[in-house]
This record gives sequence, structure tokens and C-alpha cells, in this order.
Amino acid sequence: TSSTKHMTWSKDQIKSAQEALAKGGYYKGAANGTWNKQTAEALKSWQKANKMPATGHLSDETLAKLKAA
Repeated sequence: TSSTKHMTWSKDQIKSAQEALAKGGYYKGAANGTWNKQTAEALKSWQKANKMPATGHLSDETLAKLKAA
């Protein structure tokens, strides 16, 4: 089942998402492992570009695709 409730992600997971978003040119901030509005906006842009629902929320699927990008 898919939940839209905010899951708890580790600093390492958030940092790797930020690094992947930065590599793709979506995220301009510091990859510090802290989820913020800038990270969510970057994720939304990345999700749109990858034909995924632009939720701005991290999921296992999103994290796996980001790491593979």
C-alpha cells in the first residue's frame, strides 16, 4: 500500500537524494541531509521531468530511481 504520510528518512538517505538532485541540476543547496523546502521543490521538478507524480515527497521508488540516475 502506498501512503502519502511523511516517512522518516535517515540523514544519509536525504543526503544521497540531495546529491542526486544536485547532479541532475535540480538542487542548488548543500547536501546536508536535512529535508527542506528547497529539496522538496527540486524533487518535484525531478519527478515531473521523469514522468512521475510531482509530490515532492520521497519514496523508496523515488530514492531508488534517483540513485540510479
